[in-house]
Amino acid sequence: MTTVEKIVNSTPLLADSPAAIRIASSTFHARRARRILGDESPALAARLIRARDYLPMEYGLLHAGLVAFEGYRERRARSVRRQHPR
Repeated sequence: MTTVEKIVNSTPLLADSPAAIRIASSTFHARRARRILGDESPALAARLIRARDYLPMEYGLLHAGLVAFEGYRERRARSVRRQHPR
């Protein structure tokens, strides 16, 4: 399953739960998952409790590549959403 599929399939289960929501993952994946949840269900996204996300240069030189890749994915996702609105 993809991250999108996991979130879409989980939102009905989370909707009736009064508990706070946390996404446990790597820094960049958690950031992406929070954005997807916000698109899928703003009400559930409002219940998110953020964990520690980022420490400057925690991945050393790899961090620059990860930031660039995340920016590319974000631009690509926006382009796809414009081409195929729900």
